[in-house]
Amino acid sequence: MGKERARRAKHAQNVFELAANMEEPLNDTIALVRALRLAGEAMIAEDNPECGTPVIAVAEAANGRLEDLSDTWNELFQAAATVKNAV
Repeated sequence: MGKERARRAKHAQNVFELAANMEEPLNDTIALVRALRLAGEAMIAEDNPECGTPVIAVAEAANGRLEDLSDTWNELFQAAATVKNAV
């Protein structure tokens, strides 16, 4: 029984570490997409909507996908923490 518990604890720790390792790249990517949107808005403000509008569209599409990924990451992180604490 002790070996099985140790094996589960090791797996839980691995999942927890993988989830934690995703946080920084995810947050960096969210910041980059926000910067992209700001660049598009700046283009529009400089009377260049034909360039700025597509940039904003790409940023909004990427942001939507990142929100989905962030939600999944939060669920994964919570599940990993729950399993880690239960073992």
